[in-house]
Amino acid sequence: MSWHTYRIHGATRRMLSLLLVVLAMLAGVPAMPARAATTLYVDPQGNDTGTCSAPLAGACKTIPGACSKAESGDTIGIAAGTYAEYLIQITKNLTLIGAGVGQTLIETRRGFLIYAGFTVNLSDMTFQHTIEFNASGAITNRGTLNANTISIINNNSSGLYNKGKAAITNATINGNTFSGIFSESGIMNVDNNTIADNTANFFGSGIYNGGTMTINDSRIINNRAPNVAGGGIRNRGVLTLNTSTVGGSIVEGNTAEFGGGIVSDDATTLDINSSTISGNISTVSDNSVYFSAGGIVIRPRVTAVI
Repeated sequence: MSWHTYRIHGATRRMLSLLLVVLAMLAGVPAMPARAATTLYVDPQGNDTGTCSAPLAGACKTIPGACSKAESGDTIGIAAGTYAEYLIQITKNLTLIGAGVGQTLIETRRGFLIYAGFTVNLSDMTFQHTIEFNASGAITNRGTLNANTISIINNNSSGLYNKGKAAITNATINGNTFSGIFSESGIMNVDNNTIADNTANFFGSGIYNGGTMTINDSRIINNRAPNVAGGGIRNRGVLTLNTSTVGGSIVEGNTAEFGGGIVSDDATTLDINSSTISGNISTVSDNSVYFSAGGIVIRPRVTAVI
């Protein structure tokens, strides 16, 4: 073996020895812990340039500002006040908690959008006065939405547009101009809600269901669909009002061209038990009515249990 070869091999051995020492040192270093979920704050007195880690002046001023700083799993506390935002887009798993219905007021131009693949929990706030009608809603859900004790009122759009998975509990959904709830697809549970005084010129005024929906203990009243069918509910999917899950749902005082209370379209499923359907009005008759035109319209090939 030449001297040059020995030098190369010796250098290689020294590099390997050094690498083994470094690896041994790293093996004894504990892994950095994952960041714990935290709470960020939004307040009219806040400023988006800060960390948003404290209430009042230490908070963010806008909801998008807080969302941009948050990480998945965080909670955002939103103080009382009116938040006029252009568009709120959620691309993280977040919990948003307001100061109360009628206290935390969210007014957007183009709505509150939850993207597919993300879970959002909402509570104790009001969504109102969405300005632009863009075939979606004041809240548009394409992911997973859990909402409890919220109000969705007086929007120039659907109150809630769903194309994902949603559970809505203890909500008031009133006075919206394109259906109170428009569920194009996906799965929805509607529990103990009041859905009233909504209007629609296309599909159901109170509720449109194109997916799978269960309605529990809810009141669907005084909705208006003057030129279309289904003043209270228009079903084009699987709709269940079941004794075991629905106690005394009320569909009343709704008006539509036909099927003032409920219309279930061709090749759908409708299951109603222990519910009240009364005082609904149809402005014209329909040849496919199996029950009263004002109360329920059931199209051919509907699977119905009533």
